Amino acid sequence: MAQAFHAPEPRTLRMAPIARASSHWLRAIALSCAGLSSCSSDPGSDPGAGLSMDLLARRPDAVFDQPGKLEPGRDEGMPTVSWGAAEGVGWDKRAFELPDGTLYKRNNQPAAQLILRATRPTKRRLQMTVWSADPAGEQPGPLEVHLNGRIVAAVQLTKEPKLHEFELPAPLWGFGENLLELIALETSQSDTRRWDIFAVSRIEYGPRRELQLDFETRKAELAVDTGLRYLVDVVPESRLIIATHPTASGRLEVRFGGMNPSDGRRSFEGYPAMEFPVPVTGLEVQRPFPETAEEIQVVELIWTSENNGVLSLERLEVFEKRSDARPPIIFISIDTFAARHLAVYGYHRQNTPALNRLAAEGVVFEHCISNAPWTMPSYLSVLTGLYPRSHVADLTFAPDVQLDNWDWWQIAENRWTIAEAMRARGYETAGLADTHWLSEKFRVNQGFDRYDISAAFLPIQETGGGIAYQLEQLIRPWLDFRNQALPPFLFLHALDAHGPYLPEEAFRDRFVSSLPEDQRLTPAGSSYQTYGAIPVWMARTAVPDPEMDIPSELPLEPIIQRYDESILKVDTYLGRLFELLNEHGLYDDAVIVVTGDHGESFDHGFYSHGGLWEDVIHVPLLLKLPGGEHSGRRIATSVQLVDVYPTLFELAGAGKPPAFLHGRSLMPILRGEDPSALPVFCEGGHVEQYTVLDQGWKLIEVFPGKESGEASLLSHPRVPRAWLRDNFPQLVDAPLTDALREELRGQPGYADKVLELRSLIGGPYYRLYNLNVDPHEKNDLSEREKDRLEWLLALLARHKQMGLEAQKNADPEIFTATFSADVLKHLAELGYADVPEETDDTEAD
Repeated sequence: MAQAFHAPEPRTLRMAPIARASSHWLRAIALSCAGLSSCSSDPGSDPGAGLSMDLLARRPDAVFDQPGKLEPGRDEGMPTVSWGAAEGVGWDKRAFELPDGTLYKRNNQPAAQLILRATRPTKRRLQMTVWSADPAGEQPGPLEVHLNGRIVAAVQLTKEPKLHEFELPAPLWGFGENLLELIALETSQSDTRRWDIFAVSRIEYGPRRELQLDFETRKAELAVDTGLRYLVDVVPESRLIIATHPTASGRLEVRFGGMNPSDGRRSFEGYPAMEFPVPVTGLEVQRPFPETAEEIQVVELIWTSENNGVLSLERLEVFEKRSDARPPIIFISIDTFAARHLAVYGYHRQNTPALNRLAAEGVVFEHCISNAPWTMPSYLSVLTGLYPRSHVADLTFAPDVQLDNWDWWQIAENRWTIAEAMRARGYETAGLADTHWLSEKFRVNQGFDRYDISAAFLPIQETGGGIAYQLEQLIRPWLDFRNQALPPFLFLHALDAHGPYLPEEAFRDRFVSSLPEDQRLTPAGSSYQTYGAIPVWMARTAVPDPEMDIPSELPLEPIIQRYDESILKVDTYLGRLFELLNEHGLYDDAVIVVTGDHGESFDHGFYSHGGLWEDVIHVPLLLKLPGGEHSGRRIATSVQLVDVYPTLFELAGAGKPPAFLHGRSLMPILRGEDPSALPVFCEGGHVEQYTVLDQGWKLIEVFPGKESGEASLLSHPRVPRAWLRDNFPQLVDAPLTDALREELRGQPGYADKVLELRSLIGGPYYRLYNLNVDPHEKNDLSEREKDRLEWLLALLARHKQMGLEAQKNADPEIFTATFSADVLKHLAELGYADVPEETDDTEAD
């Protein structure tokens, strides 16, 4: 048997996500609808009755090819430049261009990484055009070149572009992904940056070797020494079915392995590796999947041909001996969807007629807790089944590199997301989102065959945008043209309930008659992430014209009315989505989940999300099962959003959910096998804070001086009024506006006072509530119930540690996300980021 070539493991290649434009989405989903067929394994054999996963109808989890040449290109729809899928850490995202129009990339850390995909190990000539764009000292310094952890060259940088060439022998290369690191050595004793910022415009390392994937005809064409990797979740006694035809004879290597989804580690030790001669007449073969101690099976196919033949893969299927069909799964999560403002949860305004009907056909979980009180960490938990701090990045950058909030949150590349789990079960996976917090930049697209955030590029107030656009322009054509050979998994995120609450005319003033006569005048116009006043983004509900000033006070009830009308709008479109599923024959047999990432607070002197009040963290959770099983039930047991992943995992026929997940499947509760309540947990927000709930008791732990922006710190209720009078008297009786914050920053000693305040209210502080008798959290029992406080503190410590332990398994390769000025402005309108003072065409990391 010829030597098997093993791919090194610096990271797993993710196939490029679908482009943002809806036209690209349509092109990608125009798939053929041929049904399943059988084929022979060895001549005359029949796999028998069962289910089949058509691997050629979905994207592989990795490809083995050789681009041979890398040049930076502009990112679609963004003012940034990247190396594309080859880009690793250490690169500035801004666009740089030579006078002749040549684009180039610069580093923003001493070491910058690229992934060079290569075929079989052989001697290669590595060529790169590199120079010093900004020396740390008077003259450019040296640059080391590393390949797969070994120093292969050292060059002296010059101030002008220069071509460098190196002969690299075969043993330095791996089959698959090779890690190229360019490391600028320290040349300065500066207190800031001691290494050169270098520039690279081109890298070449061999001839181009490509493979072609056609999801419409469900075929793949492999050039010499190229291959594919699939991760599949199969039941025992499953078989792999292969049918091929080459243009010239060659050999097909098939390797089996296992993958541990808790850390992404793959193993081929002890698994079979087979090599099949493939004549020009083709090959048809079946092989059983080996038993594995790992939870996910790995299949790799590598094609070689001394005659330079191209292999056409015409069939690649996983056959399972089972009769239970995989149900369609529709996972809907509405941004800013407070359970306490939904009629289906007992709210006084009738704003959820469609969800009322869904509840009658499904199950309502009365008390579901979000694991984070704002969008980004909440969705990272939902998509991975892990607590938020499992995803906090440990970043180490040069002192003069600015890091923003979004740099700290991302899904590590080795995480096993719900979309990856569904795809491994044979689902066609699609994801739609309407926020830049769910951009591919954070790797939330992992596992989705198609991923689209084009709705996020539409103006907030645009008629026909938001969920209406997603339904008509994305979901409807996807259902019309999707691959009928695969069951669908659709994740839908909609933003229409997020402030500023601007429902379209058909929904405005639907609840004006229920406004109370006595309305609460509330301080308004504060900065983002503040306490004690209505922030600008929420106040724009009442004053939508950005050219108009926001008054110092606004009545709160009309703003709440608009929020409730925005929920009615969302519910209306969810009803239309359910009708559309019914038209396509999917509704009855589908698993449908409806939930939210967090709620919204209009109480406690807190007008926003990001806090840990029940108004914010209590979200809906409705579950419709195939055939209306368990219909009409309402479950009082407290659950949490990380429970959704293992629940869908079980419903997809994948068996017992993986033990590394922080949630549990909810199906045993419905079956009466495990009705016990378990603690639920939430963390993060405007400041470092945590909460745990058990048996109706809720503990909140807050560190106001930690992980807090200046606005949250200066306006926090724990700040002593006496300290404010002595240091910032302007804040004693006025909300913290942007203008006032700038005024304070100009005062002598401002930075020292902020540091003093961080120490003064550093925490921890505790609040304890008995939600059984005090659902609105008005009576803090932390001083009276010391035993319960200690009991809940022990629970809290255990759940905090679960996130920190999971964080250790995160892939250490981290990148920083960059957004255009338009995207930053859009996020500012939603209350997440300030509008940049300068809005040029490029953005720094």
